Amino acid sequence: MDFVTIIIALIIILVCVVPFIIMGRNNKKKERQFLETLSSLAGKYNATVSQYDIWNHTAIGADEGMNMIFFTKKSKNATSLQQVAIAEIQKCRVVNTSRSVSHNNSNTAVIDKLELAFQYQDRNRAELFLNFFDVNTDSLTVSRELHLADKWCKLVNDRIGALTKKGVAVN
Repeated sequence: MDFVTIIIALIIILVCVVPFIIMGRNNKKKERQFLETLSSLAGKYNATVSQYDIWNHTAIGADEGMNMIFFTKKSKNATSLQQVAIAEIQKCRVVNTSRSVSHNNSNTAVIDKLELAFQYQDRNRAELFLNFFDVNTDSLTVSRELHLADKWCKLVNDRIGALTKKGVAVN
């Protein structure tokens, strides 16, 4: 191989590899920004985020003792920040709003909206919804959202059960 062939091969390799490096760095930067937003929200309640998940333009996290849930979602128009005190919650459930679509003589369920719903112990308070996925504002397909909604629903309900056993939560 001559010197020119080696240079051309190196340039081609760089052109192929550099975009992936840039995308990886941008993803890390976005993740760091979401974690900072969650940490800032938690700081207002004298808590620190110890467990979290980040996807698309959304992040959810909890403090060390799983006493508070912190949630942020960015859209084109605004950023939503929400927090939930687990001791005030009676139960958590996943709300999966879907519709049936016919294609080639078969029906397929298409998810339009995916939310975590928190029912307060105080029946006068309306349920609180954390929007994990909305086909109108997010991508057209669900990726990890369903798995994450189930995971966080289980975490919250487990914590509610633990608080109930200790006598902290009253149904």
